Amino acid sequence: MIDPLVHVVIHVMLRKPQSVGSARHWYCSVGRAHTDVPVPETLMRRYERELRREGRVTEQIGLGTWTVGSSPAADVAFMEGDHIDVLTRLSQARRFLPPFLHRLRIDLDQREALGEILGGAYGTPDQTRTRILVKLPFARADYATLASLHRIFGDGGRGGATQVDGADGVAIYSGVTTATRPRVERALRRAGFAFSEAPETFVTDDAPPCR
Repeated sequence: MIDPLVHVVIHVMLRKPQSVGSARHWYCSVGRAHTDVPVPETLMRRYERELRREGRVTEQIGLGTWTVGSSPAADVAFMEGDHIDVLTRLSQARRFLPPFLHRLRIDLDQREALGEILGGAYGTPDQTRTRILVKLPFARADYATLASLHRIFGDGGRGGATQVDGADGVAIYSGVTTATRPRVERALRRAGFAFSEAPETFVTDDAPPCR
């Protein structure tokens, strides 16, 4: 059986939400009231050491975004994150990624922890995504243009995107579901954004429902 090399990208937000006036998880708090505190550097270094045992590790600081609301003019929320890329074999990715994401979610009190396996659809139909990537030269990457692009990927409050700077411009990408893909593609074309696509697999660890 072929065991291909794949890139696993793990999204680690660099500020940890902390509940205000409640011992519950921040996402269960009334009104989701919380403050943000930096993720300890010692924890980030521990993650890196663990992941180096699985493959070659590189990191890229960027932004995770989502739209606040579903209107065409919805605000775009930006949060800084470390995107840890692990070049490894698919069999290793399947073994280490789910338990790693679970620990990450607990450590950072997240509602969801996300990892992506780039290069193919290796999971269930629900995990199968298409990574849609838009690259903008710096001269075009003003706030209004970036916000309009993030609203498209936000898909009326149903999605989000990642934004990172490269040597020749800004890259914005999102993993979209099979059902969402045609709608996002049409919106990108209407807005004049060129894009490329590649198959990927989403792996998440989700918190249990609040009670």
